[in-house]
Amino acid sequence: MTQAEQSATSLASTQPSSLTDEEVIQFLIEDPDFFQRNPDFLQSLHIPHEKGTAISLVEKQINLLREKNTALEKQLATLIEVAKDNNETLQQIHRLTVDVLAAEDAQATLRQLTDELAKNFSVEHVVIRLFADSNHPLQDIDSAWVLTSQSARQTLDEFTPTSEPLCGRLQPGQLKRLFGENADAVNSSVLIPLRKGILHGVIALGSASEHRFNPTMDTLYMKQLGDLVAAALLRFIK
Repeated sequence: MTQAEQSATSLASTQPSSLTDEEVIQFLIEDPDFFQRNPDFLQSLHIPHEKGTAISLVEKQINLLREKNTALEKQLATLIEVAKDNNETLQQIHRLTVDVLAAEDAQATLRQLTDELAKNFSVEHVVIRLFADSNHPLQDIDSAWVLTSQSARQTLDEFTPTSEPLCGRLQPGQLKRLFGENADAVNSSVLIPLRKGILHGVIALGSASEHRFNPTMDTLYMKQLGDLVAAALLRFIK
């Protein structure tokens, strides 16, 4: 073991409070390559290069590099968190897909959807409504899931005029139409249209948190969920 290695071992086994300036200086003298082998440690050091009241160009460059490094670390942490959230959502949709495809009829599909959406997506209120009319009475589906009122259908069509999900805060009348007696407990919601062939309906998710669903959030997974549910239900509609 070289003298520098012996000094490093001695320093590592010494309590920080017992180190003296002389010991640190002696260690660096005996091991001049220490900072080359430990560049991350060097970046954390604050070594001023003062010239009177001015800051030297070297110190300015070091400060800028540190700030950039900190910003990149924060950006990476954000990207990792988003990736984790996306992966969790994909896993939830995968489980939902498997369970829905295993259902034997429309009622079982709708019950499975309601339970899975409430549990996997942590929402307090889940409503699924399909629209029926004289041309498509949906006789194979229990009336609890069906809206036959033309006014109700028109009102809900106004909520979701396109196939894109709608997120945010609904008007009191809209909340009452969708969530009934639970309307006052819903402070944010998302409406997912169900449109495929003769199938026409909506999935409404309601949360007590006013921040859970907002107009700026990404709705890609929600639209995919709507496509999945519509295709799964269409199998049982004559």
